[in-house]
Amino acid sequence: TPLPRLGATVRADYQTRSDSFSFFSRLVSVDARGRWVLQQPLAVERCDRRAASRHIVVGVSGFCFRLAQIPGQPLLGLYDVSTLGCAFVADPRRHGFSVEDHVVGQLHVPGEIPFPVEVEVRHARDYPRQSNLKIYGSRFVTMHPDHERMLGEFLLHWHRAGGVV
Repeated sequence: TPLPRLGATVRADYQTRSDSFSFFSRLVSVDARGRWVLQQPLAVERCDRRAASRHIVVGVSGFCFRLAQIPGQPLLGLYDVSTLGCAFVADPRRHGFSVEDHVVGQLHVPGEIPFPVEVEVRHARDYPRQSNLKIYGSRFVTMHPDHERMLGEFLLHWHRAGGVV
């Protein structure tokens, strides 16, 4: 297959251990080893259906994540939450999270008592238009069954109410 011209739109497909993704970008250059250098994509799409509905909660008061290992740590904002995981927002200069890190903290949802969770960081991406922040996507590793049930019921009611707290 011939190399696309510089500036051409290309589609990139890639896989992690459990998911597959794709994005469109522009070919910026080709390095000395023949590898393509692409412009940072605006969005990356999941190719597989999610196992659980994700609820976008960024900016909604009451949704946050507090790290357990740092006493007095300010609350980190949540970007989204589902029954299987959440995405939280943090400054990478203060919090050096890496993929596969296990993070222990408390999940806060509006009107409920915060509850302990352990998450595994699955990916990190830049926060749109705020280069000093990253969104860390994670999956729940440990959560008490009562808290799982409460979160599922809360998200169902919250969704049916149109995302109103």
